[in-house]
Amino acid sequence: MTFDDLTQGFFLARRRTLRPTTQRNYAWAFKLFASHVRGIDAATIAGRHVETFLNAQFDRGLSRRSLSDLWVALSALWSWAVKADIGVTVHPLANVARPRFPKPEIVIFSVEQCRAIIRATEWAAPWTGKQGKPTRSRRATYKRDRALILVMLDTGIRVQELCDLRVSDYDSTERRLHVREGKGGKERTLAMGDTAALALWAYMASRPDAMPPAPLFSTGTQSPMDRGNVEKLLKRIGNNAGVTDVHPHRFRHTFAVRYVLNGGDVHTLRLMLGHETLDMAITYMHMASHDVQTVQRSVSPADAVFNGKRK
Repeated sequence: MTFDDLTQGFFLARRRTLRPTTQRNYAWAFKLFASHVRGIDAATIAGRHVETFLNAQFDRGLSRRSLSDLWVALSALWSWAVKADIGVTVHPLANVARPRFPKPEIVIFSVEQCRAIIRATEWAAPWTGKQGKPTRSRRATYKRDRALILVMLDTGIRVQELCDLRVSDYDSTERRLHVREGKGGKERTLAMGDTAALALWAYMASRPDAMPPAPLFSTGTQSPMDRGNVEKLLKRIGNNAGVTDVHPHRFRHTFAVRYVLNGGDVHTLRLMLGHETLDMAITYMHMASHDVQTVQRSVSPADAVFNGKRK
């Protein structure tokens, strides 16, 4: 059995449980590895083959994050293969360490940055008119963009989950969204506060095509927005607002930290974020605790008394 045969069986068995983006990522990884083990029986592929492959990709200039993605894809393949009773008995990655990469610093938006971003959804950047006067115009997609950003900020939804939402996943009466295919294929329901719910209702009311099975957030051609659409949109709005590093996951971080600051507990936060463990929820809790301490020090009664500050 060749490696290509093995991957074909894997996709036939797992296609329904893998998200389209995961399938594409795995296919990319398998294609790279196939060229490295061509002519080798899949049942005899060993850890040394994986190690030399990863080293070769590193020498090509692949980042450690990409190497980690390759490892995850190959590990998923052999985890399935050794259980599938197809003659593969050894997991070649069992003794091959997953490549690690430094985790990026978690940075959240301040309240003022959030307000500036929301304002920037409505108005285009000022420009000079024919008579030399500063002019600005309302953006054609401001209702959609305002709703999209407020939903991300209010629910912590992942960008791919956002793009996968359909009109049928939106319950305007209960002010909630149904994520049908979250990470790992898991479903969950996300509630919205008044501000986000009203913005989403206004966007839906402005769309004559807002009927199932239409996408909840669509492009000008009524196609579903994809990750690239959202990332470009946020970058453009961020530039308009004068806020740097505006990307989807930063809204997720901001939601999580502010959820804890506003009294939310880490167990509920884990469920809302769709996480398997409490690890990230605890990280957000520590960040929120640090933020509270910073505020407490800035309004210290003792400092006000003994340093002459009036508060």
